Amino acid sequence: MSKAVLFCIFSAPFLVFAKTSSLLEQTLKKYQRTKMVSMKVEKTVVSEILSKETVYSGSIQLSNGKFRWENETPEKTLLLFD
Repeated sequence: MSKAVLFCIFSAPFLVFAKTSSLLEQTLKKYQRTKMVSMKVEKTVVSEILSKETVYSGSIQLSNGKFRWENETPEKTLLLFD
């Protein structure tokens, strides 16, 4: 196997990570410049021990470095960060 092929095989994961990291940084900068970001979210928690799956539905708001995550179902919860 040539050195070029080995380089491609071993550098491919890094290139994917670098591309994803760059996209994440661009997205974070966009959200930091925005006055208010609001999004509907759904989180699924799978418990193998209890053989149970719980789906949480709610919303997330980001504004001026503050974070609010409010779930409506299956129970009301609120998570705040400043």
